[in-house]
Amino acid sequence: MLVGRRAELLELDTFLAECASNKARTVILEAPVGCGKSELLGIVATNAAEKGAVVLRATAMRSESALPLGVMRQLMDSPSLPAEAGRRLRTLLDEDEATVDPNAADRTAPARAARMQKVCAALHEVVRTRLVLIGVDDLQHVDATSLQYLLYLSGRSRSTRLMMIFTETVHYQQGVPTYRTEFLRQPHVQRMRLHCLDRRATAELLTPALAEATLDYYFSVTGGNPLLLRALQEDHLLTPASTAQSEVADPVAGDAFAHAVLTCVDRSGPAAAEVADGLAILGEASTVEALSRL
Repeated sequence: MLVGRRAELLELDTFLAECASNKARTVILEAPVGCGKSELLGIVATNAAEKGAVVLRATAMRSESALPLGVMRQLMDSPSLPAEAGRRLRTLLDEDEATVDPNAADRTAPARAARMQKVCAALHEVVRTRLVLIGVDDLQHVDATSLQYLLYLSGRSRSTRLMMIFTETVHYQQGVPTYRTEFLRQPHVQRMRLHCLDRRATAELLTPALAEATLDYYFSVTGGNPLLLRALQEDHLLTPASTAQSEVADPVAGDAFAHAVLTCVDRSGPAAAEVADGLAILGEASTVEALSRL
């Protein structure tokens, strides 16, 4: 259930409708870990597919960020891509990978530029007859070669029926820090930020309805982060009935909540882990100034 994201979903659906009129759009959907970026992208992708669009999806992984063309290969293996176009695009990627020479980047750059033109032309053949949605999760982990292709496609597709949506974790130190600037220089690229839920949306997410004191506790402990909220609620539901009844205003934070917190820290990048270490050391003596000095 998508809660507190109606405005963003409406805006993305509007962009999708505009793309059908040859007004391409690229959206960088950024948010903290656990705030519903992937869920929102999934809903937009489903809506697009129901309208007859070709949907190409990929998920970048930190462990595969050094694998050249990993994300591009995921996209071109999407089952909704027309068979002939898929074969052509995969062949071009094979040619690129076969000629990569890390010790002669200057000599191979012109050949890659020529192949990017061919990949773009092949994809534009599909876009001529159908709307195409490219959705990539975790842009911060996309390999450098795939980033080059995605930047090229975005920049050369402004008057086409192509929509691109990339999710990205805020504050994560990027492997290729210049790509964000290159994307945002393009006039049809837009950033969209998802925030944690407010108190009202928190109440909507947590069903059945909670007592005000319990709702206050959930909101203060999680900051409105949907992942943490669901984990805390799961722990509370697993708490023995006698304990839960005696601590209605103070739900138990157990294994699910601890795992969710660690997931948030791990997926937010090295800087977040350092902050978490500092908070653990300083405890109640923690302030922004003390944490910065540490």
